[in-house]
Amino acid sequence: MKRLRSALSLLITLLLALGVCLSACTLPDAPPSTDSETEESLPVTAPETDPETDPETDPETDPETDPETDPETEPETEPETEPDTELDTEPETEPHEHSFGAWTVEQEASCEQEGSRVRACACGEEERESIPAKGHTPVTDAAKAPTCTEAGLTEGKHCEACDAILVAQESIPAKGHTPVTDPAKAPTCTETGLTEGKKCAKCGEVLEVQETVPAKGHTPVTDAAKAPTCTETGLTEGKHCEACDAILVAQESIPAKGHTPVTDPAKDATCTETGLTEGKHCEACDAILVAQESIPAKGHTPVIDAAKAPTCTETGLTEGKH
Repeated sequence: MKRLRSALSLLITLLLALGVCLSACTLPDAPPSTDSETEESLPVTAPETDPETDPETDPETDPETDPETDPETEPETEPETEPDTELDTEPETEPHEHSFGAWTVEQEASCEQEGSRVRACACGEEERESIPAKGHTPVTDAAKAPTCTEAGLTEGKHCEACDAILVAQESIPAKGHTPVTDPAKAPTCTETGLTEGKKCAKCGEVLEVQETVPAKGHTPVTDAAKAPTCTETGLTEGKHCEACDAILVAQESIPAKGHTPVTDPAKDATCTETGLTEGKHCEACDAILVAQESIPAKGHTPVIDAAKAPTCTETGLTEGKH
């Protein structure tokens, strides 16, 4: 259809040029300005041929005014056609050579479908050509390892440009938990305990929570006081825990009292009994501080008791000793 319009346009242009030329030859006295008026009016009348004005179809045409039959009039009419230089310079008989402009993309090519582009000539003729499909640009979709509770994915691929899936990722089932027992912990007097629990050995998620067991508290036992002696320190009363032996009330040391000296008097020795030196002992604990030493007996000192002769009335005595 476009080629037909182009051919018709070229034909009308040739007919207009021919009509102007004929008008110039038959109207030598016409002013140059009538050429433009004739040129403007010709597109309306050019397709219809008027037998009265067409020198080729009018048998009564005057041979004197016909430029084709009267060679003498040709030199006179040549100057009349010089003002219409625009029509004379047009390539009336030469074939039209297309001069196409820049390409314009009509439809962009996609990864899988071709596109198209077009360029046009000034005459209205258009030239089209296809744009090759780009093809996909693969991008790797990384694999995802399954966990205990979430499914994983195999490695896949998609197109970076159009997001088309090239290699679908397949689902990998979740592994499930691997239970491990958390042992119970007995409470002490001061620390809380825990009940038995469970967790997953792989992901550490708590499956069974360990509950807190309250601390038992101490069981107090009284530590009796100890009185100090003369030589040994004493202790105040204290307390400790019967279960864990923790000291609840510490026993404090009481200093030793020290001795209370008492003098043991000396005893003189007699003729038959030994004597003792002076000594000392502690009044509180009876510990001997200074020992008494023994003094041997002196023994007797004989004295002669003289004999007494008896008399008539008194008895006498033998000699004796004391």
